[in-house]
Amino acid sequence: MISRKYSLTKVISVLLLLSFLIVFVVISAVFYLDKSSMLETVSHAQIRSHSYELQKEFEDYINLPIMANSAIANAVDQHDEADIPAKDISHVLGHVMNEIYKNEPDLKNVQYGSIFNKFAGIDHDPRFSDREFLTVSNDETNNILTSFETLSEKSKVTMTLPNYNMKERPWFKDVYETKKASWSPVFMDLDKFKQLGVAYNSPAFNKKGMFIGVISSELYLPDLNKKLINLKPYKESALIITDDKNRIFASSNPELTKIQGSDTSYLLPMEKAPENIRIIADKLSVVDPSHVIRVNVDGAEFYASKFPVSDTDNKMKMQVMIIVPVQTVLSTIQQHNIILIISLLLLFTVTLFFMRKILSLLTSPLQRMVSRMKEFERDDWDESPKAWYFREIDELENGFRELALKLKGTLKNLHEKIEIDPVTGLHTQSGLVKNEKLYQNRNVMVLIHLSNTKSIINTLGEDYADEMLCKLVSKFREKAPSDTLIARLKQDQLLVVFPGRYSPDAVKKCSDIILALLSSDKAEDNDQDHPFYGVAGMVIEDITHENAETLMKNAWIALNAIDSKSRGGVSLYSEEMRQKEYRNIRIYDHLRNAIVNGELYLVLQPIVEKQKGIICNTGECLLRWRNDELGQVSPADFIPVAEESGLIISLGEWVIEEACRELSALIKRGGPKDFTLHVNVSPLQLISKGFAFHLLDHIAQNGLHASNICIEITEGVMVNDIDRVITVLNYLRRHGVSVSLDDFGTGFSGLSYLHTLPFDSIKIDAAFFKNGIDEKNTPLISAMIALGKGYNVSLIAEGIESEDIYETLNSMGCTAYQGYYFARPDVFSSWYCDGNTFHLNSTSHP
Repeated sequence: MISRKYSLTKVISVLLLLSFLIVFVVISAVFYLDKSSMLETVSHAQIRSHSYELQKEFEDYINLPIMANSAIANAVDQHDEADIPAKDISHVLGHVMNEIYKNEPDLKNVQYGSIFNKFAGIDHDPRFSDREFLTVSNDETNNILTSFETLSEKSKVTMTLPNYNMKERPWFKDVYETKKASWSPVFMDLDKFKQLGVAYNSPAFNKKGMFIGVISSELYLPDLNKKLINLKPYKESALIITDDKNRIFASSNPELTKIQGSDTSYLLPMEKAPENIRIIADKLSVVDPSHVIRVNVDGAEFYASKFPVSDTDNKMKMQVMIIVPVQTVLSTIQQHNIILIISLLLLFTVTLFFMRKILSLLTSPLQRMVSRMKEFERDDWDESPKAWYFREIDELENGFRELALKLKGTLKNLHEKIEIDPVTGLHTQSGLVKNEKLYQNRNVMVLIHLSNTKSIINTLGEDYADEMLCKLVSKFREKAPSDTLIARLKQDQLLVVFPGRYSPDAVKKCSDIILALLSSDKAEDNDQDHPFYGVAGMVIEDITHENAETLMKNAWIALNAIDSKSRGGVSLYSEEMRQKEYRNIRIYDHLRNAIVNGELYLVLQPIVEKQKGIICNTGECLLRWRNDELGQVSPADFIPVAEESGLIISLGEWVIEEACRELSALIKRGGPKDFTLHVNVSPLQLISKGFAFHLLDHIAQNGLHASNICIEITEGVMVNDIDRVITVLNYLRRHGVSVSLDDFGTGFSGLSYLHTLPFDSIKIDAAFFKNGIDEKNTPLISAMIALGKGYNVSLIAEGIESEDIYETLNSMGCTAYQGYYFARPDVFSSWYCDGNTFHLNSTSHP
């Protein structure tokens, strides 16, 4: 390979000139394009952007009581007794209010009422955000509701309320009767401030699972009104929140939130709102959520949008309206454009003016450093050829290399004290955290998962995998900055910590290095000499002794958020990812009882053969789940949770049992006796003990033949015990069960396992023609069709959603299809069968 050296000064000069030309073109476009259309588009985008921010703020606000109740419930759950001592309850409430949610002034009250008519509550004093007062009703107060000036029962009594019957209060009564959490209607507080509020009420259980009381946390609506005033995107804009009965729950306009004496809800109905608000609300009621409209009211024009908001339990459902005068938005955008144009022109004028001076300051120290480095004693150093590089930087790198060789002997003893991986010589996790360099001005940590490591080991051997891993590490050291830290945490995981501190905008440099390492489809990377691909999770935060392990966990969360089949993806950690992990925990909690609660069901999607028209005898059964709290949960959300937790085994068994039962019923009501039902089987389920016997037993119990069932597997089976997988598949095929390779062509070993696994059909993944069929993917699809014919197996194209794709695949020789173009999945009982025939819906296409 011929190496080329370029002058850093010339390269930077050319890049700056190109940048100036690009900016000039952009500025010209701003002045000469259709300003009206552009401003309208930008205005809509700004309104939608503010809508997303408002949605998050409000949902965070209404989720406060839910989280507070959860914290109190967890503490109560630690007690065995039903009548928890009053001091313990007061301590728990104080801990939640003053410790856990100390910095959440919006949480105004937490309270607990026991089934023994004892009460304890802590309130924020509306006059002083940093003061709380205690209210109790127990034996010591002779069961009189008593409020104290502070959190001590020895402080001054500020209010007493005899004959307070807690069990008649709505917040206690509803939960006491149903044992389920709920939001109370809007109420007026009993204290002297008489503020409107809303409370989230949930049942409390002790350690024995006994219902012992009700927990309630309150929010005051005046606080929400103030929050909306502060959140207004523009001074002239208005924010309005309405409830499910179209009443104004909160608003940035004080006139809309006055307490309504004639309405028991205390809220202003929308039909009584000012005329301009009603007109805009009526216009928004007929458009999709988050859609921005332009409304003219008596000559005044407004942008308006609405969007739904709800709590995490989906029990409080609201609508948020945002109304902004059109002229306000357009004026702001125009001002920003002028400032932007002036700033860009000024920036590039100054940049070009000082370019020569800056380049001189950059290159001169480098050259001086290089000359000093050359004074060190040289030693042999294998150097991989490079396609191109900067002359000055290359000389600097050589100087550091020579210095490192000279200091090799001195550093050897220190290196031996650090824990290292025996295969690669990298740090282990334990060794890395002991290295002080980790905590020296670094804020970018990347966890890399080499997704196909186990597949390489299973097919090519562990020695080969180790050798390739060492090559991978060597290549990475060439691409990464010289002070980058690398550790091997697990067999298939590497941890990389880059030197220096990066801003979120500048971190792309690190991502590009990782992508170059993990991707092999770039033309400039034609010296790729390792077989690994994978994904990475990245965290940007200053690394300290105290948070290093936490950042590793956050990197794992970011890594877990990316598709394991992706090649070269880099996912940046965000708090939303942690929330997704929390959601996965909720999914797991509900999924454990989904079978017992009857929440799972199967749907059938036909597989159509072109020569059979609208009649078919093959289909795939798909698993669906609907939960009362979570709603309709996508398989893409709950299947990974089931696989990771091991629930996939019991779910898979239920799917097999239910699929056999549904297919038997379909045949009995007139379906084809030779109908073949495709059933998806996870890699863990396939190698689980007794899988084959369980499948064949339920086929027989339902009066089916083994040929009625086809199991679909993915290349994920290669990760596990491949010998056991092949044994199970051969056993099933000998008994008549067929095997289909699902998602064919999307994984690394798509071709390598064809000669290893026994199979009867191949399903081409929809990803290959999701965006249509053109000259780029036609050769690949043709090759897969030819491959299927070469193996003399059926070839099924998944995800067919248009006639064009169907006709093109048909002309290429594909013979079987599945997708919305023919039929959408539906419950088994909805499909019409008679006379040993399965019919597609009358609206389907042949």
